[in-house]
Amino acid sequence: PTAPNESLPSAPSIPSARDLLFERFLNPERRNMPDIDVDFDTRRRDEVTKYIYDTYGAERVAAVCTVNTFRARSAIREIGRALGFSDEEIGRVASVFPHIRAGDISEALEKYPEVRDAQLDLSNKRLLIELAEEISGLPRHLSVHVGGLLIGTRPLTEMVPLELANKGIVIGQFDKDDVEALGLVKMDILGLRIHSAIVDALEHIEAHEGQPLDIEALPLDDEPTYELLRSTHTVGLFQLESPGQRNLLGRVQPTNFEDIIANISLFRPGPVQADMITPYIMRRHGLQEVEYPHPDLEPALGSTFGVVIYQEQVLRIAHAIAGFSLGEADVLRRMMTHDITPEDLEEIEEHFVLRSGERGVRPAVAREIFSMVRGFAAYGFNKAHAACFGKVSYQTAWLKAHYPAEFMAGILSSQPMGFYPPRTVAEDAKRFGCGILPPCVNRSDDRCLVEYERNPIGDIRLGLWMVRGMQERSVDRILSERRRGGEFASLEDFCVRTSVPGPVVENLILARAFEFTGLPPQELLWRLSALPGDVVADRHGCQQSPTLSYEDVDDLVGMLPSLDPMTEVARVATDLHVLGVSTTRNPFSFWHDRLQELGVTPSVKLWERENGERVRVAGIIVSRARPPTRSGRTAIFISLEDELGLIDVAVFEDACQKCGRVLYTSPVICVEGKLTRMGALDLSVTAQNVIGLGSWEDFRLAPQADKTLGSAARRNEHAKRQTPARGGERRQIAYY
Repeated sequence: PTAPNESLPSAPSIPSARDLLFERFLNPERRNMPDIDVDFDTRRRDEVTKYIYDTYGAERVAAVCTVNTFRARSAIREIGRALGFSDEEIGRVASVFPHIRAGDISEALEKYPEVRDAQLDLSNKRLLIELAEEISGLPRHLSVHVGGLLIGTRPLTEMVPLELANKGIVIGQFDKDDVEALGLVKMDILGLRIHSAIVDALEHIEAHEGQPLDIEALPLDDEPTYELLRSTHTVGLFQLESPGQRNLLGRVQPTNFEDIIANISLFRPGPVQADMITPYIMRRHGLQEVEYPHPDLEPALGSTFGVVIYQEQVLRIAHAIAGFSLGEADVLRRMMTHDITPEDLEEIEEHFVLRSGERGVRPAVAREIFSMVRGFAAYGFNKAHAACFGKVSYQTAWLKAHYPAEFMAGILSSQPMGFYPPRTVAEDAKRFGCGILPPCVNRSDDRCLVEYERNPIGDIRLGLWMVRGMQERSVDRILSERRRGGEFASLEDFCVRTSVPGPVVENLILARAFEFTGLPPQELLWRLSALPGDVVADRHGCQQSPTLSYEDVDDLVGMLPSLDPMTEVARVATDLHVLGVSTTRNPFSFWHDRLQELGVTPSVKLWERENGERVRVAGIIVSRARPPTRSGRTAIFISLEDELGLIDVAVFEDACQKCGRVLYTSPVICVEGKLTRMGALDLSVTAQNVIGLGSWEDFRLAPQADKTLGSAARRNEHAKRQTPARGGERRQIAYY
């Protein structure tokens, strides 16, 4: 799909240098319209969309729709409401189901342990389940395609039915398949957050070094970049950070850009299910001989050691063996990627064998080659697409290898994105030598910044956007007032000048954004609750009615009880709640004593253990995936994070049926299983038993105020009423 963009001056790859074929995108034999995808910096996508509307006219442009259909959760909720069940009751049922077809609800009740062991009371819901399965796959409503724009040569009202979406966007009522069938032009104008992260990183680098970095001119043979890829420490890297990709990098051990392209192309459902990764790796490392059914295949398959990975290779094989033009070869490839009858497939094969025979290829060899092509055509990846992805992947790897603080600051500023939560990204940044600093109302921008005063590598100062509840207008008020009147002198000065809503100020306090005052969060919260009502805005940013005079604040603060300092557990828990990351300790460090009792092996020590050895590992679950398998049996792949790194765990059918529910109910687990090492740096654990290690509730050891009280300010207000004087007998500690 991206082939034409390869020919543009700003394209990330040179077609001739990467052995790309324009015919894969467009050729005389092609009867349908090509698909064009262009990725932009997410923050500037609206500019591109506006340009298209301005250039072609609003009457000729509309968003493409997608038809949302009923799946398990939505079907249960919709039918449940129709049958008169309460939202609460239906929510308990719907929430335990994974994202599956509605037609598979009954099967899921027996197959999936998290559903089977949820102890659902379905005695009065048999009709609900039956009807929910009946509407499986039926249209539910239209929604806006993530980036598709339909562009017409004349007003679209003459060609497609249109409707106005809730946000005022005009959308066509034909989805992408309808648009293609009608021969209309659709372009996908996509916002890619990794581009935003790269832009941020480049701005940080230029601000620090005083000159811009040309990201498009990076040499593709940078050894530190490939060392990083071979280490598998790829959190944050585009297309290369998932557990499967990290394992594949550990096995492939890339040394050049072609290896990156192959890595991206191999880790797709088709090659994984067909187990074509193993022969590729074995041949690449000289552990298996490379063989070709015919010598004319070597130019097409030499770079991938005789394994068909790319769609372009299918075209080259048909051209070299059967004499097809590249356009004819692409038609052949397309025919084999769609469901066709055995009779049609046999007819295609006979035509291929006949054309091959005309070039002197024996029928038996031609049939062997056709069988190989047929097996790969359905899932081979477009190399032009992989080359574009690969260039961005390489750029992110280069930035992380050479400028980890600047790059990871960009990644944190662009959340949500990628495979891992911000907490994991922040912990990875710490392992690369970067400190994580809390936001500061006097130093932070809307996005993360990099500071070098205490660390030559760079410390990441969290942006204001990361504070829970922060809205755009509050950020704008803080930054504009700081530019106008200079730094804030105190909490009171901040509230007077910005009118930021009280709940947001609470979270800023808990995030330690007022650390410059030298006052602990407990006292700042007291001060906030004691401020006059016309100083602290409500949650809508409106001033409240005065309740106290401004001079009363210091008097009230003088009545404070002696408050214990916030514990480490409370500080980390507060960070995670308010910021989504920990600015101090790794959250998993609080399980240290329990892990010693269990004899758990840390992630960095697993390399000292032998393949097949029985081990115990533990960590916080950061990702789960349940992909389809060739056997149809359940397999869940999870990533755990301990204090020192990531651990990949595979939970197959037997263990899943025994322990599967724990994986979805306990955020921290201990896994006992067999260590698997398949390459220089490819390591995983095959689970045999899984136990839950609890959650943060196990560490909430600090005294707590009445849980029925609401926000921290209201809890402190309650504490204030209970405390007649500093050190009084009715002393109560507010818990945050």
